[in-house]
Amino acid sequence: MSSDPQLASLFLSASRTFQGRLDAAAITISAGMPMEQLSGQDAMISVAPSQDLAITEFLILQSLHRLWILSSYGSLPFAVQETLVNRRIASFDQESSMYYFMHLLLSSRVRDLRSYVMFNMPWIVMKPVDTYKSRYLKKLAFKYCRQFRGYRDSCKRLFALLQRDLRLEKNRLSAARELELLGLCR
Repeated sequence: MSSDPQLASLFLSASRTFQGRLDAAAITISAGMPMEQLSGQDAMISVAPSQDLAITEFLILQSLHRLWILSSYGSLPFAVQETLVNRRIASFDQESSMYYFMHLLLSSRVRDLRSYVMFNMPWIVMKPVDTYKSRYLKKLAFKYCRQFRGYRDSCKRLFALLQRDLRLEKNRLSAARELELLGLCR
């Protein structure tokens, strides 16, 4: 099996090959793994191109990593899966990750508990990679979420669990249980 830097390089080069074809209505990436490992819905992931090439490239990287996470760990709750995917990308491409996270924070709004968790995902993802950037994103997220202070207390334990190493099964299970208690499982 390839090491992480080789895998990261493969994903990055695969995403770069799509640059010339971003005028399509959607880009579809299919899994190159046995179909019994993935459900039909998980085997195809579509990415609608953005006006911004860097955002579209990041979404392609996310899709490729999401397929790899699905094949490695199976079906996971959305927040756990997103943390694993984005943390893998951030570990080798912090600049693109920060650009995408800033875009995400500026373009999304908090409506409910689920969107509050997803809105705070950037600083949780960056915590093990770069604590300075994580603190900056956390401050920014809390600034935009002032009116949702009640959610902060209910999500404190979940955020602590998501900051752990989710490659370990016990940490993934703890985070999934906490998501279930909050009513945020798929």
